[in-house]
Amino acid sequence: MADTQTTSTNQPTSDPFDQWCETVMLKSRYLLVPFLFALAVFIVRVGWDFFKVALGMMEMEEAMHTTMMALTLLDITMIANLIWLIAAGSYYVFVASNGALSPHERPKCLQHVSTGLLKEKMAGSLIGVSSVHLLKLFLDISEGMHNGKHIDWSSLGGLLAIHVTFLVGLMIFSVSNNSPHHNHRDEEKEPHGQKTTDHP
Repeated sequence: MADTQTTSTNQPTSDPFDQWCETVMLKSRYLLVPFLFALAVFIVRVGWDFFKVALGMMEMEEAMHTTMMALTLLDITMIANLIWLIAAGSYYVFVASNGALSPHERPKCLQHVSTGLLKEKMAGSLIGVSSVHLLKLFLDISEGMHNGKHIDWSSLGGLLAIHVTFLVGLMIFSVSNNSPHHNHRDEEKEPHGQKTTDHP
């Protein structure tokens, strides 16, 4: 009897409003498509500039301008991905833990989501955004060394410290999730409704 109750609580809900909310939340990921399409276009543009530089038809400084624009778009796209991931992940953690749809109908990043894993993914996304931003700064420094531009080393040191803080935070989240008393991954691997007991 207890196993039947446990299984029913883990089944997707059939409330039409919950199903509508979940569908809207999942379909909102298609708002990211224009960002990804813009990045795909810039692959062509960066490749074209590469061949122009290789053939001597363009100076390296001009090609660097296109590269910086591509990195800026990449930075914005990663931030948009992070915003959607936090919104959708928080929906399953705080609003509808079971969901109205089957977990297999969700994107892979949301099939097994918990507070710990959401924090870990958020920290990883922040590290990605910070890495792209630092890459842009390093390219600026390289260009500044050649063109005699002023380099603000104190600001660069602060950004590196923030990046290291993100890395430390990610390691802390990872260790916390893998600890014996707070292991979300083991809970996700256990099939819902299948609990072993010593009593018949």
